[in-house]
Amino acid sequence: IAVIDTGADVTAPDIAAKAPATWNTRTSSPDVRDVNGHGTFVASLAAGSVTNGDGIDGAGGDAQLMIVKAVGDGGSFSDADEAAGIVYAVDHGAKILNLSVGGPKTSSTERRAVQYAIDHGVLLVASVGNELQSGNPVEYPAALLQPAGSDGVGGAGLAVTSSTPDGRHASYANTGSWVSVAAPGDHVLGAVSAAAPALT
Repeated sequence: IAVIDTGADVTAPDIAAKAPATWNTRTSSPDVRDVNGHGTFVASLAAGSVTNGDGIDGAGGDAQLMIVKAVGDGGSFSDADEAAGIVYAVDHGAKILNLSVGGPKTSSTERRAVQYAIDHGVLLVASVGNELQSGNPVEYPAALLQPAGSDGVGGAGLAVTSSTPDGRHASYANTGSWVSVAAPGDHVLGAVSAAAPALT
């Protein structure tokens, strides 16, 4: 499982136990230090160790983990950044790509990268976003995987929204005909990056 995000704290117990492969597409180096914290949290949920006896068990079980830093420390990224992360992960053996990133527009660069992964038999999983209270926009790349108007049928990957602990739709999470599936995302615990600002 490749997590394409803000990097990760590879010393966090659940992540360290997986001895993840790492690459920073912005610096062309293995340094994926995560001062934002988002990538660390996502990586632990996607593929945190289920055997280290510490923290939480990631949904990916025994799957190997790859951390690809393609998003800036402030959380911003371009279509070229995203595409570089996708292509790197595919070319280095990832079978599942997690893209908990998105925006209201797509581009030919993003579409080509997504298609490249699909053509190589890779499963893409993308967040549909958390802007329900701000107009519930259609977000990409999720809408490339499950197109708007498809009512969750067909598609080329999984566009995922968030559910609450009691199985209801989370009040902040985007929704619509382009959602494939809902997964727990409200009041979920995950790893915290030691390099990220303290949570308050």
